[in-house]
Amino acid sequence: MIVSTDEHEGVLELTVLGSTERLINWINTVDEKEPSRRIEIEDIERKGNVVYVHCAVKPTMRS
Repeated sequence: MIVSTDEHEGVLELTVLGSTERLINWINTVDEKEPSRRIEIEDIERKGNVVYVHCAVKPTMRS
C-alpha cells in the first residue's frame, strides 16, 4: 500500500507499507513492466512484521 507520494523534477518519491515479500514482488513488477524506470530505496523502517520503505522512482539513464 502506498502511504504517501511526492513528485519533483521528474522523480516520484513514495512511502510504501507492507510485508517484505510484497515489497520485493512490487519492485520486481516495476522492473519488469517499466524498464524506463528504476526504484532507489532511500530508507527502510521496520515495525513488527510491517515494513515502511521510502523510495524514489527515477528515469533510467541511457547512454
